[in-house]
Amino acid sequence: MLGSFVTFVLQLMEKEYRHYRAGSRQSSQ
Repeated sequence: MLGSFVTFVLQLMEKEYRHYRAGSRQSSQ
């Protein structure tokens, strides 16, 4: 139960991080 929640949070953070990286990369160009 707790492990599933941690995995979900990590996946969400990774998605947001990738989105942030992509956005900053587009704005820098």
